[in-house]
Parts: sequence; C-alpha cells; structure tokens
Amino acid sequence: MLFLPAVSALFCQIARQEVGLPSALDFAETKLHNSLHSVDDSMTNKAIWEVFSLRKASVFRLLAYYFMICIVANFAHPITPTFLQKINCPDYMFGLAFATMALANFLMAAFWGRFGDNYGYVKAMGIACVGYAAGQFVFGQANGPATVLIGRFIAGTFMSGQAVSVMAYLATAAKGNAAKGQYMAIFAALASVGSAIGYLIGGFLGDLALASWGGNLRIVFYLQVAGLLLTVLVSSAFVGEIQTVFSKKRLSLAEVNPISNIIRSSHLVTGSMMMFLVIVFITSFATNAQDQSFNYFLKAQLNFPPSYNGIFKAVVGIIALTANLTINIWITRHTDSRKSIIPVIAMCGVSLIFLVIAQDQVFFLASALIFYIFNAIYVPIQQALVVRNSSSSKGEISGVFNAAKALGMCTGPLFSGLVFASNPKLPFIAASLAFLLATGLCVYNLMQFRKEDSLAPLA
Repeated sequence: MLFLPAVSALFCQIARQEVGLPSALDFAETKLHNSLHSVDDSMTNKAIWEVFSLRKASVFRLLAYYFMICIVANFAHPITPTFLQKINCPDYMFGLAFATMALANFLMAAFWGRFGDNYGYVKAMGIACVGYAAGQFVFGQANGPATVLIGRFIAGTFMSGQAVSVMAYLATAAKGNAAKGQYMAIFAALASVGSAIGYLIGGFLGDLALASWGGNLRIVFYLQVAGLLLTVLVSSAFVGEIQTVFSKKRLSLAEVNPISNIIRSSHLVTGSMMMFLVIVFITSFATNAQDQSFNYFLKAQLNFPPSYNGIFKAVVGIIALTANLTINIWITRHTDSRKSIIPVIAMCGVSLIFLVIAQDQVFFLASALIFYIFNAIYVPIQQALVVRNSSSSKGEISGVFNAAKALGMCTGPLFSGLVFASNPKLPFIAASLAFLLATGLCVYNLMQFRKEDSLAPLA
C-alpha cells in the first residue's frame, strides 16, 4: 500500500508526457482542483484515455509491462540465500551463481540489441521474459551446484533482452536529450520500486514457505514462473511496437554468435565512449559486489529471515522512487549530467566506507541505506548519458551499454563469493575503492567529452 500513491503518480506522469502534456513537476505546480471541469481538462482526460485503447505503441504501456516484470522477476531473490543453504551449497555459490547469470547476460546483451533492431523491441522483450522464466524454473529444481549454475546461465541468456529492449524503445520514442533523461529516470524509478515490491512479496512468500509449506521454497519459484508467463500473455495483447524501421531480415549465424556481436559493435567503443563504458563496468562491478554480498550477509552473518531482506529492499525502493522523481529529473533539467554524476558516484564510495567500519546493526543498515540512495541516483544518469553520447542505433548502443554492465555484474559477485569466507566485509571494501576509482575516471571522461564538443564545429 505504501507504493500505491507513488506508483499511481508516476504512471500519471508517463501518460501526460505521452500525450504532450506537462510533466509531473510542472503539473504539481498547478491547482488541479480548479481545472477539473474545464474544457481543456476534459480534452486532457480524453487524450489520456486514448493511452488505454487496444494494442498500440505506448511508452505508458511498455513501462507498465516492464514494471510487472520487475515485480515478479524479484520474487526469488530474497529467498536465494536460504535456498542455497538448504540444498547445501558452499558459501561462494551465491557469488558464483550470480556471476554465471551475468556472464550469459554479458555475452547476449549485444545480440538482444540487434534482435530488437531487426524484429521489434516488444517482441524481444516477450521472448526474453519467457526465457528468463525457463531459467528460473530450472533454478528452482536444483538440488546441487550444477543445476543452480545451469538455471542461472539460462536466465542470464534472456535477462539482458528486457532492459536492452526497454532502453531502445524509450530512446526511440523520446524527442531530445531532456526527454531521454526524463524517460530514463522514470525507467529507473519503476525498476527500483518494482524490484522492491517483488523483494517484499518474495520475502514474505519465503517466510510463509518455511513456516506453513513444509519449508518448500520451490513453490516461490513456481509462482514466479507462472507470474512471468501470465505477464507476457496479458501484455502482448496491449503493448505495440514503436513506429520505427525494423529490417525484419533473418539474423545470420555471425549475428547470433555472442562473441561476433560484441566484435561487430566494437566500432562504437572509441575515445570518450570507451572510457565511459569502462566507468560503467567499474560501477557495475562495485554495485553488484556490494549488493550480492549484502543480501548474503543479512542471512549468513546477521541471521535475518527472508522477509527482513524484502522489507529493507522495499524501504530502499520507496527512497529510490522519490530520488528518481525529484533529484534525477532536477539533474536532467538543470545540470550537466556528465558533471553531476561525479559527486553521486563519490558518495557511493564514501557511504560504503561507513558500512565497513560499522560496529552495530543500526549503523550498518543506515550506511547501507545511504549507499542505496546514491546508487539509485547514478544508474539512470548513466542510462541517459549512453543514449545521449551516441547517435548510433538505439538497440545496438543499448546492447553495448548493457554488456559493459553485465561484465561488472559477472565479476563483482564472483569476486565477492570468493573473498566472503575470508572476510565478509572485503566485498564492501573493494566496492568502495571501485567507486572512488570511477569518480576519478568520471572527471577525466568529462574533460574528454568537453574537448570533443569544442572540436565538433570544426569537423
């Protein structure tokens, strides 16, 4: 219930932007109750109603679709540490399993970008969701490390298709850099709050399974798979493709090959864009090293039940939603995002220093909460910058961006899993250092882009 007003306001903002109406920040400044019966407002309501007609291209509908995926896709996350312990996996498996999924994500991100460019972003999103459900079903059947890794690899193969497709759809629909920034902020906000709701539901489902379902956590996986398939089935009847030119040509074997896809996209990775993607990798490494260790730390070190993990992530989701609808949109409108991202990433590193030195649970959780606030802010800024920094195919550049993120998603949790047994706080130390390194590189990257911008008129 805590999320309902914020989510409703967020989708109202999307609807109004889609029909060319004032954004939420502008709309909030007007006296809504004084215009409810005006002619203009009746036309507004009619325009918004058109967003709800049958299957059509719609940013509103696409983000609603993605929002539901984010909720259901996170059902299993809060129970994963407990599930791995119940099937007697070693401590390092939490990092290795996530790293396996992220490796597949990295290999396939560029492919999903090309697939969406060829056949449509909504189609790619649906196929990716069904594939992810299949991977989660295999994961839920696991009785040991081998099946866990197989399930995680299948899920990772399809996972990147969702984010890549949404980013490309939004970048194609947006008109101008400001619109791209606002769409990416909304995208990140929905991902945060959807994930938080999913964590919350999944955490309580995990507690219910342990208390009333004979400890059978596999039921949570079954509910997740059913929810994902139902989401695709219902959404496919309402969400249409954005109007752009899809080649619809059959992909060649080389284009399906993940390594070939990465090589074919290498022409995008030059100069300042290369440094930008290095920063994306480092920050992704840091975020995922911290996040995966934190989830396991709550269970292994603090012995929290799954619901505690879910509740904490729900609180984080509320804060992230607020940050994305206020701070991020303000940054997009009033500042240079390339410059503004620098102190945000720096604060991610500083907050993790306090998390490392924390001696009691309250200080530890408070430090983690501060980290997640700044983490929620920098992610949409990066997403907006990648589509701003390139004029190439939106699907292809989104695929390259997500490949860089996926590489960090692979190496961060793998590193965390390997060092966790030696010292449970080592992953937090490494993540802090990585964020501070990324801060310095962001300063250098800013100078690179400024130099290119100054030379652009001479080209």
